[in-house]
Amino acid sequence: MTIEERLNALEEQVAHMAEALGHIDSILSQQNTNLRTIYEGASMNIFIVGHILNDKLEMSREDINRLVGDARANHQQFVNETNEIRKMWEL
Repeated sequence: MTIEERLNALEEQVAHMAEALGHIDSILSQQNTNLRTIYEGASMNIFIVGHILNDKLEMSREDINRLVGDARANHQQFVNETNEIRKMWEL
């Protein structure tokens, strides 16, 4: 195999690898979107549960606001971490 043939083979391999990385990035992006949607839904569920707790257990508004704030902070932390993971995959 000549040097030119080897270079052509390497170019082809690199092109396939770049294509595969593009697919991986697309999959990770979709998973990030899916997980963000799940966490947003969970945050909303906690907010709704907070209202139920207020009605049934007579929790103070401050306690409920703290629960909701904690849920939102956890959601934001998740978003930040998934964005960091996404950045690691960017070329």
